[in-house]
Amino acid sequence: MAGSFILPAFNLHAVQKQPVKSPLKEKTPDKEDQKTYNITFFSLKRGHSIAPATLILYDNGSLEIKLERENILTPHGKYTVVDYLFEGDWEFTIKRTRPYQYASHFKGLYLFDTYIIGLFTLKEYIEDKRLTQEIPFVFFATLRE
Repeated sequence: MAGSFILPAFNLHAVQKQPVKSPLKEKTPDKEDQKTYNITFFSLKRGHSIAPATLILYDNGSLEIKLERENILTPHGKYTVVDYLFEGDWEFTIKRTRPYQYASHFKGLYLFDTYIIGLFTLKEYIEDKRLTQEIPFVFFATLRE
């Protein structure tokens, strides 16, 4: 028939089992177990900015962000990708005159394993762990080659 196609039958024996990773290997991810992105943030609120950064996504669902010129303390991050939807949470502390604590959320599109674009919401806690401001950003991440 013109204009149609036939799907081949699924061959169960052609599927190869993947080796089980040891717990030790999961604690120290290899380069093959991660994807590194250059990420840029654009503030939607006047007067706020985030320096260019590196976003690292590990196969075990954790994420790490390295900000230029910032000493990040106690970082913790996780993410999920379902189809083309990307979501992640990242919490960290930056020590200045006193500790600034942050909680953030990513929500966006994961495109072709190469781009991630979406909304990043940063919540800042300074005074007695009380929410002092919430700042929205648009982010754009490209896979580093």
